[in-house]
Formats: sequence, C-alpha cells, structure tokens
Amino acid sequence: MVLGGGTAGERVAADLALAGRFVALVENRLVGGESPYFACVPSKSLLLSARRGETWELAVARRDEVTGNLDDDRAVARMAEAGVTVLRGWGRVAGPGVLDVDGVPHHFADLVVSTGSEPAVPAVEGLADVPVWTSDEALTVPDLPRRLVVLGGGPVGCEMAQVYAAFGSAVTVVEASGRLLADEAPFAGELLAGALRRMGVDLRLGAEPARVERGPGGPRLWLSDGGVVEADRILVAAGRRPRVEGLGLEALGVTVQGGRPLAVDETCRVRFGGAGAS
Repeated sequence: MVLGGGTAGERVAADLALAGRFVALVENRLVGGESPYFACVPSKSLLLSARRGETWELAVARRDEVTGNLDDDRAVARMAEAGVTVLRGWGRVAGPGVLDVDGVPHHFADLVVSTGSEPAVPAVEGLADVPVWTSDEALTVPDLPRRLVVLGGGPVGCEMAQVYAAFGSAVTVVEASGRLLADEAPFAGELLAGALRRMGVDLRLGAEPARVERGPGGPRLWLSDGGVVEADRILVAAGRRPRVEGLGLEALGVTVQGGRPLAVDETCRVRFGGAGAS
C-alpha cells in the first residue's frame, strides 16, 4: 500500500508492481503530485505568457490547458497500465495491516508513506480571518488581485511575486530574514531583489507580519517595524512542512511530531520497522 500519489508515490508504486507485488496507491487529491498541477508547470506557463506579452486572461487559459484543467485521468491510466490500483480518498491507518480510505478498510502487508509536504502557515494574529492564498490557489484561480502581499521571500514567494507583478498587480514581499533567498548565497538574493524592484515589487526585508485586520478596502497587514501594507489578497509562501498528521500512524507505534519528518533509518524505513517513507 502506497499512501500518497505524488511523484515519489507514483514511482514506488509502479516499480513495486513491476516487481510482482500487488499494489494500491491512495490519493485524496490529484495523482501526479504538486509539480504538474500546482507548482512548476503552471508557474512556468504564466511566466512564459508574461514574456510573450499575453493578457492575463489568455495566460490563465494557457495555464489551465497545460495543467489539464486539474484532471489527472492520464496519470491514473498510467498507474493502471503499470498494474497499480488507485484508491481515491483520505487514507488513515486504522490498525496494524489496515488502512481506512474514506470509511472503507483495505488490508496491507507493507506500507509506504509518501504524502509529501504542505504549505506552512505562520501564526499571525488575524490571518485566518482574511482572504489568504497559498501557491496552490495562486496557480489555479483566475483572479488577478490589484494588490498582493506575499509573506515569504524564498523561491516560491519570489516566483509568485514575479508572476503577479508581470501582469500588473502591485506586489509587496515581506521577508523577516533581511534578504531574499536566505538559504542561498547572498549574491543570489541581491540579484533577485534588484530584478523584482525593477518590476515594481515593494520589498519589506527584515520585517515580520505582526497582525492582520480586515479593513474597509481589504486586508491590512501590520509589520513588526511599524509599517502597514494594504492588500486585496495575502499569499502565504513561508515554506513547507511534512504532511504526516492525520494519517493514523500512531496506531502502528510511529511517533508523529507535527511539522517534522518521520524518523527513518539509512534505507528510509521508519524506525519501528513496519513502514517505509519516501
């Protein structure tokens, strides 16, 4: 049983089936993972449209075409051709050797945990009370906000700022670390900061979001340095965290810590010995 139908889950499931195992792949969203639907493919499509000078409406139509309008039928067909059974729904371990998929029990001999990651949402007062996007929404919806605030100056936040600024949104990037791409060499962040500023992006570096209020004209974000930014939409791009909660792994004796990866050995086996993680 492979829990999670992203890139890793697809590969593991297909290889196991090829080796003669009976394999089921459990996925509650789209088979194929983030990249073809919510990440690399749609973002690069929008950037290409911007370079070509296309309108936002045309860019969205092209984006939706290259992502298959969020239809994973082809990916599911590939799994079927490989001999893998796809189970749609949320998988949760009900006990040793039993995985519940939306109320239906399925038995397994071995379990591979391949659930990937999810956006990390910072604990900012009032953030839950206003319209908020992650990159998932930013790369799938047809909306073009007039004012967009991006929380996070990492690769995702910078790319989203580039995309929306290219189509005319007034974009503000808030990054607490004091520079963009904090995990990369300083010169990389400096070059990108210059490019984004030339596109009209307002960079608020060294400031943290303190609180968010719902104002008459849209969300209002108060920063730790005393600054205030108004927006029509706030996009959270503050990193990602392993998706390990709510899977019922505790029923197998696995210690699950929210936001932290599962403890594995050098062969990627979960240390209690009854599951693998990819």
